[in-house]
Amino acid sequence: MRLALSIVLVAMLCSCGFHLRGTQGFELNVRSVNVAAANAYGELSRELERSLRAQKIEVTSSSEAEYNIRIASERTSRRPVATSGDISVSEYEVQLTVSFEVFNAAAEVVIEPTTLVTERIYSFDQTSLVGNSEEEELLAEEMRRDLAGQILRRFGATLRNLPKDDVIQRSETAPNKQDFLPKDVRQ
Repeated sequence: MRLALSIVLVAMLCSCGFHLRGTQGFELNVRSVNVAAANAYGELSRELERSLRAQKIEVTSSSEAEYNIRIASERTSRRPVATSGDISVSEYEVQLTVSFEVFNAAAEVVIEPTTLVTERIYSFDQTSLVGNSEEEELLAEEMRRDLAGQILRRFGATLRNLPKDDVIQRSETAPNKQDFLPKDVRQ
C-alpha cells in the first residue's frame, strides 16, 4: 500500500511539472563558447565553464568560439538586515552582482551589457564565527551557480529568439581574445 501511494505521489509531482532546483533542462544549440573575465580564474567564470561543459559545449579560446561571454564585473556585498535584543547583528544579507555581455564570433553584440543580482539572507550566530563564515561561503557558491544558470538561460533564450540568419556558425574572422577583456586588464 505504501509503495503504491509513493508511486502515485511521485507520478503526480512529475506530471505537474515539479523539478528539483537546478534540474530543469535547457539546451544551448552552440558548439563552442569562450568565457572571458577580468578574473579568469574567478569562481563565477569557472562555474560558467563547468555548466557549459556539462551541456557538452566546448569552452575554447575566443578565436575559435562561436560566442564569447564577457563577465565585465562581479561584486559581492554583505549588510546587516536584523538585530537582536542586545543590538548585535542577528541576520546578514549577502548580495552578488554580475555584469556581462555576449558577442558572436564576428564581434557583434548578442546580449547588451546586462546586470544580474542575487541575494540571500542568513542568520548570524555570535557564538559560532567559524560556522557563520562557512555558511556565507556555501551561500556564495549557491549564488554563483544561480547566476551562471541565469546567464546561460538568458543566452539560450536570446539564441532561440534570433532570426535563423543571425545565428552564426564558426567564423574565420573571430576577434582577438583581448577584445573581450576590460581595457585595464588587456596586455
